[in-house]
Amino acid sequence: MAGHSENCKPYRVPGPGFWLPTTLVGAAATVISVFLLAGSLSSSGHVVGCTGNSSCDELLASRWSSWLGIPVSGGAVLLYLLLTGSALASRFSPAKHRKAVWSMMLAASLLAAGAGTWFVVVAWGQVNAFCSHCLATHACGFLLLGLIWYNAPLGRERLVTPRLAAKCAAVAVMGMVALAGGQLLGGQDDTFAIQRIGQSGDDYDRGTNKQRKLSALGGKIELRPHELPTIGSPDAPHIILSFFDYTCSHCRTTHWYLKQIPNRYGNKVAIVVLPVPLEAKCNRHMKQTRKQHVHACELATIALCVWRADATKFSEFDHWMFTKPDKKSRTPEEARAYAHTLVGAEKFAEFETDSWAAMQVKSNIRILSSLNPPAVPMIVARSLAWRWPGTAKELYAMIETEYGITALVP
Repeated sequence: MAGHSENCKPYRVPGPGFWLPTTLVGAAATVISVFLLAGSLSSSGHVVGCTGNSSCDELLASRWSSWLGIPVSGGAVLLYLLLTGSALASRFSPAKHRKAVWSMMLAASLLAAGAGTWFVVVAWGQVNAFCSHCLATHACGFLLLGLIWYNAPLGRERLVTPRLAAKCAAVAVMGMVALAGGQLLGGQDDTFAIQRIGQSGDDYDRGTNKQRKLSALGGKIELRPHELPTIGSPDAPHIILSFFDYTCSHCRTTHWYLKQIPNRYGNKVAIVVLPVPLEAKCNRHMKQTRKQHVHACELATIALCVWRADATKFSEFDHWMFTKPDKKSRTPEEARAYAHTLVGAEKFAEFETDSWAAMQVKSNIRILSSLNPPAVPMIVARSLAWRWPGTAKELYAMIETEYGITALVP
């Protein structure tokens, strides 16, 4: 009888020591999730308040920021609104609703903590980037898990029986399976990776040799291949454009996709190289500079000066810039020293002192900023634009579809 009496001791309405901090933590997580959702839906992809070494924008641009095409931050807003409302309801709801309220809190808190664990693992293992806003949201989820399960009325009036608690856990597990399964199996929305801007017939490619001039993306881009760094021949039948930054980790991955272009298509396709530094020093569209993008402006101009000094050495220099063994960016000192080795210190200095490289960087920035969204890496094939997190397979399919060519090798 003693044990039975203990299990059935009267239910106590949660005091402010439970519902107040639980409500505040839930509200904080909701607000942060709203900021993340706004960043996901905005054309710039920028998250308000995300500064310093954080990589919120990078994570939001990855495939892991959505679930079957829906921003996961939208689900987080709903989940934390549910937890916040349930915390308040635990104090003020009628007795007949108490079991339902606690069931929702128990299942939702487990799902929030489970989802937090999943996204931390993904950020570390797949994207290699961490977002301060995301981590703060996950921390709130773990805190809510502790607050709710520690204060749960287990056995009181049999309000939350072990069986009910197990059911709540099962619901959370099913939610986790749906989340992970949707992201792993659902993949990414191809319409995000490949975007058609204008029609192929809207663009032109006329003139020969140094007089050759072409346009892309419905006339939004106009350039002369002979006047810009090119991997391959500027007289190749088909030209693709690469917007990138030497300090961008995704650009490093994309570089290896592009590295296969000569093997796949021979002399049919060439790549015009258009560096766009993600550093506020030379890019006015960047509100702040993350640690990994410091020196991006200088690295871009060094690369352009190498091309000006000796165009035949540019491809080797460009590849070297992305192949540091520790997968970090080259420093300006390293880049300048290697440039001296390739083209000679005096010849390099001759072109480093003029303004062409800096002006070309500004031109690249201006072109990219006219597109929506203005993000790197971006590969353009006439009227089509490939963006991260597109795959190599999608990139090659875009090139072959737009230009009507086939690969020389699989």
